[in-house]
Amino acid sequence: MRLITFIWLFLFISCNNSHKESHNGQLPTTTSPLTKGHALTSIPTYNPVNENNFDIFLKKFSDDSTFQYSRIKFPIKVIYSVDDKDSITFIDRNKWEYTNYLNLTPSRIDKENLNNNLINLIYTIEDTGTLVYHFFQKKNGKWELILIEDHST
Repeated sequence: MRLITFIWLFLFISCNNSHKESHNGQLPTTTSPLTKGHALTSIPTYNPVNENNFDIFLKKFSDDSTFQYSRIKFPIKVIYSVDDKDSITFIDRNKWEYTNYLNLTPSRIDKENLNNNLINLIYTIEDTGTLVYHFFQKKNGKWELILIEDHST
C-alpha cells in the first residue's frame, strides 16, 4: 500500500501545475522538517559554474527532464515504512516519473542543509501525513539525487 501511495504521489506531482510563491529566489533553509517552506519562482539561469548554488541547480533539475534524468543515481533507492518496518525498493530509469519540484501543490517544500555536499529536500502535504525526503549529494562538483525516504503515515 505504501508503494502505491508513493507511486501515486509521483504521478500527482508530475501532472500538477499551479501557483508558486516568491521568496527572493531561494528556498527557505531549515534545520527541521517541521519548519514551513515554499516553492520559489525566480532563480538565475543554470550554468555549470553556478553548480555550488543548490537553488539554481534545483530550478534546472525541475525544469529540464533530460537534465533531471542525468542527475539521478539510478536505480534510485527508495526507503519506506510498512507496519513500522523499513522496506527498500529501487526505481529504474525507465520507471522514473519526471517531477517538477518547484511546482508541487498543495504541498510545501523545505530545504535542510545537512552539510556543504548534502541537502535534504523535504516534501510535505499538510493534514495528509505525506512526508518524503529527497537527498541530494554533490559529487565531483555536481548535485545528484541519491536517495528517497518516504516517511508518510
